[in-house]
Amino acid sequence: MISDREELKKLIAFYVNGTLSEEEKKRVEEFLGKDPEGEKELVEFSRIREIIREEPLPEPPAYIYERISGRIRKEKSFFQKVKSLIGAFYGSRAISWGLVGAQAVLILFLLFRPVSPTYRTLSMTPSHQGVYINVIFKDDTREKDMRALLNRVGATIVEGPTEEGLYVIKLGREGHLKEAIAVLKESGSVKFVARAYR
Repeated sequence: MISDREELKKLIAFYVNGTLSEEEKKRVEEFLGKDPEGEKELVEFSRIREIIREEPLPEPPAYIYERISGRIRKEKSFFQKVKSLIGAFYGSRAISWGLVGAQAVLILFLLFRPVSPTYRTLSMTPSHQGVYINVIFKDDTREKDMRALLNRVGATIVEGPTEEGLYVIKLGREGHLKEAIAVLKESGSVKFVARAYR
């Protein structure tokens, strides 16, 4: 951790330059009156400041000025070339009319593109149209008997079987639901049957 004395010693250079606030200035002056080492540093910083004032700064060599000027000219010429190319591109009538034509073709395509005669909503895709029934067949029901029963009610298997033996079947017509459930119950091959809501 920096002590108060070390902090005040660091402020001596700023005191010599006259860049401290009034409060900092008073603190440094109190410190200088009490600390002889601080007085020595004040004298050294004052000498350095006088030396810097007396000696003029050297002028940079001419080649440095030429190098900087050359770079500026190169950058200007590069940007002027880019600007002229952009101006030529947008100033060309052929290119301008070409862009107008491309936009017109795109607009016409969007206006008159072939549209599908049917539409779908997010809540009702073709796979969800129709009536669904949950069915669990008895364990001894053979595949041949299942198929015959499904053909009789006009249904197809959509999902299943799950681990519990649940099938989801789909009927072609909604009005046929009560009849289909009655036929499935009376068949003797079904343990469970109920409408599935999707």
